[in-house]
Amino acid sequence: MQTKVKKYNGIEYTYSSDWIHYLETEEHWRLYWQQQKLMENYLKPSDRILEIGVGTSFTANYLKSKNYEVTTFDIDDEKKPDIIGNIVEYDWKSEKFSHILAFEVFEHIPYEEFQKALSKLHLVADYMFLSLPLNKRTIFELDIKLPKLKKRHFSLLINKNKITTKNHFWEVGYDKFCDSYIENDFLDKGYQIVQKTTKFSFIYYVLKSIK
Repeated sequence: MQTKVKKYNGIEYTYSSDWIHYLETEEHWRLYWQQQKLMENYLKPSDRILEIGVGTSFTANYLKSKNYEVTTFDIDDEKKPDIIGNIVEYDWKSEKFSHILAFEVFEHIPYEEFQKALSKLHLVADYMFLSLPLNKRTIFELDIKLPKLKKRHFSLLINKNKITTKNHFWEVGYDKFCDSYIENDFLDKGYQIVQKTTKFSFIYYVLKSIK
C-alpha cells in the first residue's frame, strides 16, 4: 500500500488512497451498515451533513441518494472531497452543519490534535457521529435472532497491547487511552454523550454539542 505524507506544524500525517479502488472486505461493508444504523434516528431531510474522511465515498453517496445535503472533507485530494484540508488547521469561520460524520478518522491524527479538533468542531454542528478503534483483536463473532427476541450480537475480543494498524497514532485501550479517558475529553470540549455502542472492534458514539 502506497503511503502519502503531509506535514502540518511539524507533524507528519500519513495516509493512503490506493485501497479505495478495490473491492472492500465483507467486514468493511458491515461497518458501513453500522454507521447508517447509528445515524438513522437522528437525521432529518433538511439536515446539512459534513463528512470528515471520504474513504470510498460510499457513505456520502448513499446519504445523497436519500436526498441529504452532504459536504465532504479530507486531507487527500485524490479522494476528491469538496474541501481539502487538515481538520485541525481548517478555519470553518461561520459555516454550520446539522451533523458531522467522522468514522475511522481521529485515530489517524495525534491525540493532542484530536483534542484541538474537538474544540473547533463542537461549534460547527449540533451532533457528531464517530467511531474509534479498540486496541483489540476479534476472535469470535456471532449474530443470532430467535423468535420473539431481538437480534443479539456476541463477540470475543482479546487485547493486542500494541498498535498494529498502519497510520494509527492511538487506539482505545492502548496505553492511557481508555474509553473513560477519552469520554472525559468529550465532556471537557463541550459534548454530551447521547449514545455509545461497541461493535466490530470499534466504539461508536453519538455526541451532542452543548453550546
